[in-house]
Amino acid sequence: MGKPLLRTVRDVPSIAWVLDRLRYDPKSGNIYVKKKKTPISITEDGYCYIFHPVQKKNVKFSMDRLVWFLVHHEIPLEGQKVLHKNLNKKDYRLSNLCLITRDLYRKINEAYNNLMYDIKITQHPKDQYCCIVHWKDEGSKQKVFSDVISANKFLLRLKLKNAKFLTQYCVFN
Repeated sequence: MGKPLLRTVRDVPSIAWVLDRLRYDPKSGNIYVKKKKTPISITEDGYCYIFHPVQKKNVKFSMDRLVWFLVHHEIPLEGQKVLHKNLNKKDYRLSNLCLITRDLYRKINEAYNNLMYDIKITQHPKDQYCCIVHWKDEGSKQKVFSDVISANKFLLRLKLKNAKFLTQYCVFN
């Protein structure tokens, strides 16, 4: 058999104290300290700090991995990422989260960035009648076209390909 996909509390007993101290609301996506009614604060980069009662210091947690642990009582392994299906990294509702491989996560980010920022047409530096289409596909790619119409058709096909890939994993309103 292969390696296990997730680590449980039995495998990492030092994390069990989190279950005793925190409460997760799957509808709002907020995490609360069990004794308080206000949600814990989250940093801009998606981390939170929770006071460890034995070590007497704050412990840093990735918010999406912490939510996954509180719900499933399993810790994602190093090669796994928690995907926010609507691509809003501040939306921690349970219906918005799923566990995927790091490679698939990279491909989803690449497709999203292609749609939003990276696919573009520029004029060829030496030939004023040619243009270049730039995009990312496991690295930077480019293709030279002799006319703008062909370049625009190719650009549209790239955008449709990336959009189709994203719809397999992501949810958009």
